[in-house]
Amino acid sequence: MENKIRVYLRAEGNSQIGLGHIYRCLALAEYLRHDFNLHFIYSQNDLGVADLIPPYIDKIVIPFFDDYIDEANYIIQNILTGKEILVIDGYNFNTTYQTKVKQKGTRTVYIDDIHNFKIITDVVINHSGGLKKEDYDTDILTRLYLGPDYAILRKTFVEAAGQQKPEPNANKVFVSFGGADPHNYTLKILKEISQFKYQYNIVIGSAYLYEKELNEYIQLQEVNAKVYKNIDAELMKQLMQQSAKAITSASTVSYEYLACSAGTLYLIKTADNQQGIYQSLINQKLAFELKSFNGTHAPNTIRIFNNSLLHIIKIFTDLSLELLLTLRIAQTKDLDLYFNWANDPDVRKQSFNTELIKYDNHIVWFNNALSNNNILLLVFEMDNIPVAQIRFNIQNNKATINYSVDKSYRGKGIAKAVIKLGCEYVFKQYTHINIIEAQVKKDNFASKNVFLKNNFNITEESDKYIFTLSSIRHK
Repeated sequence: MENKIRVYLRAEGNSQIGLGHIYRCLALAEYLRHDFNLHFIYSQNDLGVADLIPPYIDKIVIPFFDDYIDEANYIIQNILTGKEILVIDGYNFNTTYQTKVKQKGTRTVYIDDIHNFKIITDVVINHSGGLKKEDYDTDILTRLYLGPDYAILRKTFVEAAGQQKPEPNANKVFVSFGGADPHNYTLKILKEISQFKYQYNIVIGSAYLYEKELNEYIQLQEVNAKVYKNIDAELMKQLMQQSAKAITSASTVSYEYLACSAGTLYLIKTADNQQGIYQSLINQKLAFELKSFNGTHAPNTIRIFNNSLLHIIKIFTDLSLELLLTLRIAQTKDLDLYFNWANDPDVRKQSFNTELIKYDNHIVWFNNALSNNNILLLVFEMDNIPVAQIRFNIQNNKATINYSVDKSYRGKGIAKAVIKLGCEYVFKQYTHINIIEAQVKKDNFASKNVFLKNNFNITEESDKYIFTLSSIRHK
């Protein structure tokens, strides 16, 4: 346990704003529980949240702050060390909040669904469809993971997504608007559709405040409905799979239904942050507007979301590498290390000059490089073992990058991590530099992917690719 990277989860949620952010982070915790130490941070005013957190997650209660910047300062001073990952999910964790946390050295993930302010976390995850990177204003090295491929669903539904969907009951309808449903869409919609003689399975959460009114309406109007409260994922899946129709908010619950059921989904947009999911599912005819509820639509036979678990775990594995790697400036003791790395057969093959380097020439070059203020040599280590190097040749406002990874550590994602860490270092330490450039042979597909994944722009020339990363960003 002690050797695992710590992941802290901080999500907003209560009966007023709903519990969607909380449930999403708990679903994420299911993915990460075997590979990370998990801690859930919540405010003492977030009533009922503690009861939702499973025992494998450590609970951390913090004071309530009117100003979320005060909360950020509290977390920095009392919880974070700079050697962990912090996941934030909510609308008050704004640019200033993120800046404070990142200054600690903590790797950060923002789970987004509205993108209405600049985001500077290391990673952004938004599982809404129809999004483009141009929709975001971010830090230059922020990685965007957008679309349903990165849906954070409970594992029960991810596993069901890869299986054959059972035949649903044509007389059953599933209804759910989340754990809180603060505007009581559950009762409003039931009043609209109860004229149709179906059997309604209605799911509410612990934060739903209108349970009495809902049950009174069902009894008074003799609606064929059963209300399920705060049920687990397995029972939720069973109810969904039984139902040939479902009416849900355009939120994670709609994705869960599509993942496991062969029925037809009807959507209600209950909040502004649901526009992305609502529009993309309607456009793809994976869901329909409620006005066509009593019509006939083709069953859902498309398999989606079955790879989202692997995609999400890969994101956190990559962030872990960034925490496990340390960087230092090269020293005279690294002379032979650099010589061996430079003459590695694969390194020479991908160099523009493929000839082997002579040792005497290397000595001269290396010593000159160490003493040259316009050359920066960085060594990356893992558990005190050198695993990679980056060289930056600096000219005016531009740094040209060259890197290599020790042959014993290739294929582990280290190149992607060291490029990011190296660029972070250069932009921070050399404030006059605003462009980092790399030149890559056309057949060097590994390096091409590494630079693209680190947000470099690509330009093609006759014999090579030119990659550029500029610190001057415009939305």
